[in-house]
Amino acid sequence: MSSFVEEFFRNPAMVGSLIPSSRALTDKVVEPIDFATARCIVEYGPGTGVFTDILVARRRAETTIVLIETNRRFAALLQERYAGQPSVHIIHGSADETGEYLKRLGIGEVDYVVCGLPFSSLPRKLGWRRKRQTAHHIIYFTDT
Repeated sequence: MSSFVEEFFRNPAMVGSLIPSSRALTDKVVEPIDFATARCIVEYGPGTGVFTDILVARRRAETTIVLIETNRRFAALLQERYAGQPSVHIIHGSADETGEYLKRLGIGEVDYVVCGLPFSSLPRKLGWRRKRQTAHHIIYFTDT
């Protein structure tokens, strides 16, 4: 958790919270996901992997998980943490490039998008671009 706190103080607008989400919140957010049928789940702003841990634990082996993280330090942490997990892709980049990332991975459809981005603290134009990127997906926001 110390890296989470450090990153928050370095860039609070991009990290969005001083502490990671609680287990109760993560359970509530992923509750609507049908893990038995989900083929692809994208997570925006996975941070240190609080939601990711649940997604990886509950998914079917063939379910692809794509993590898109702008913070270089968090992306490296995620790479290390999920290195041995099949079909988990960590992308150090921006959610507004999701379509391009999915194309490169050969993914045509996304079943769910879990969003931990701090939309309320992002510049308005950037927040809307990211929301538009997934307009046709089911999105679960954590900062509403």
